[in-house]
Amino acid sequence: MARARFASIDTKDQTEFLRRIAPLIRDAATAGQRVAVFVSSRSWASRLDSFLWSFDQASFIPHSILGDSTSPLDQVIIVPADRTVIANTYINLTQNPVPLDSIPQSSQDVEIIEFVRPSNPESVAAARRKWDEYRACGVDTKRWNLDVR
Repeated sequence: MARARFASIDTKDQTEFLRRIAPLIRDAATAGQRVAVFVSSRSWASRLDSFLWSFDQASFIPHSILGDSTSPLDQVIIVPADRTVIANTYINLTQNPVPLDSIPQSSQDVEIIEFVRPSNPESVAAARRKWDEYRACGVDTKRWNLDVR
C-alpha cells in the first residue's frame, strides 16, 4: 500500500526550503530507494539540480533530470510535472498529487512525501485537495513532523 506523509515547512525562502528537503532526498537515496522528485517547471528542475550538487560540503546527491541522459540506474530523478517515472519514494514539490498511475499496483512499499507551507493559503488548499484525493484512492495518509524521523 502506498503511504503519503504531509510535512509542514513554513518558509517563504526557496533556498531554505531546498535546504530542508535535500537531506530527505539524500537519506532516501542512501537507504537504497529510487527517488522521484516531482517539480512544477523546468526552471524548478534546474534550480533543484544545482542545489543538489552543492548543498553539503561533505557529499553530494547523485541525480539527473528526467530526459537529460537519465539512466535506469539513477537513484534520484528530478521529474518535470508533465512526466512520470516509477520509484519507491516520491517527493512532490507541485500543487497536484503524484500521478497514482505511475505507481505499480504490485508495489507494497511506496512512500509519497508532500509539503505544506502553512503561511501560504494556496499551499494549504493544495495539500487538503491532495490529502482527499489520496484517501479516496486508498493511500494511507498521515501528518509528519520533520523534526522526528
